[in-house]
Amino acid sequence: MEFQETQPIEQGFAPIFKEQIAPHLGALEGQRTELKAKGAQQFKIALGIGVVLAIAIIAYTGASAGGIFGGLGALLVAVIGGAVAKGGQSGKYTGALSDLIMPPVCDFLGDTHYDKRPGEVFDTHALSTIGLVDLHDHSNFEDRIAGQYRGLSFELVETHLSQDVKESDDRTTSKQIFDGLLIRIGLPIHATTDILATRAVGNVGGAVLGFLAGETGRGMPSVDTGYARFEAHYDLHAKEPDAAMTLMKEPLLDALIDVGDGEADKGSEGFRAAFEGKGLWLALARDGKFMEIGGIDTGTDQINDTLHRIFSDMALIRRVIDRLLDDPPAA
Repeated sequence: MEFQETQPIEQGFAPIFKEQIAPHLGALEGQRTELKAKGAQQFKIALGIGVVLAIAIIAYTGASAGGIFGGLGALLVAVIGGAVAKGGQSGKYTGALSDLIMPPVCDFLGDTHYDKRPGEVFDTHALSTIGLVDLHDHSNFEDRIAGQYRGLSFELVETHLSQDVKESDDRTTSKQIFDGLLIRIGLPIHATTDILATRAVGNVGGAVLGFLAGETGRGMPSVDTGYARFEAHYDLHAKEPDAAMTLMKEPLLDALIDVGDGEADKGSEGFRAAFEGKGLWLALARDGKFMEIGGIDTGTDQINDTLHRIFSDMALIRRVIDRLLDDPPAA
């Protein structure tokens, strides 16, 4: 099998694929088939146990309403247990596939590191104090990428933030606050004041709605950039407005607009940026899965498609940095 290079970031990877990945695909396919069969077997066993328990409960209770509900409950628990067991086998395969393809990909890109389950990456509660994300109770991280590109250090991670909500009947439910990417880029310049860019809320009614949604400048004064294109998309806030404008010139404002339009699924509605010291923080709301390496139902003959998705996702940070450096990415 050969790798077909279709994106600029992939140019030159085909020989590496041929040498480091292709020779192991046969063994990996065998592992996939074995794990898939094992997962299916575990699901069937769990389902069978559930059916037996359900019948026994119903028979013991004389097919009463309570017995029927109890039997259905036992069956549901069995189905969930079987699905968890099947998912465990899928996770083993995904891990094996990741271990095969990600080291060569990272080595090829140079100074790039990948971690599927990174633990806690960023202090999101601290980020909420500067307004990059809204207030939340729980955070979950996966698929962390870190490294350097064009002289700038970067770190990005898929992030899920949720908040506990107390219902009227005293139940506590979970509300998703943010799904997407959090990014930190090291800058060669120093922002002498904290700066936050959020979507423009416009008139008084919009400002009230923005406040209720948590989209405020976190108590920082508003800054008039005097640049109509930016003002149409975003509101700028800073602890020291005059100091902020020494940094926020039109090329940088244009770059932020282009990053939001190009990388956040909802454009300005799904994009925030914050400057803090020598760090630029970006929050990109996204609907799709990031760095989806492939599941147990996808054969290794589809490895080209998997790698194209991986390279496309890993190119995101390069596109962002290219825009910041006033060098629009290639189509």
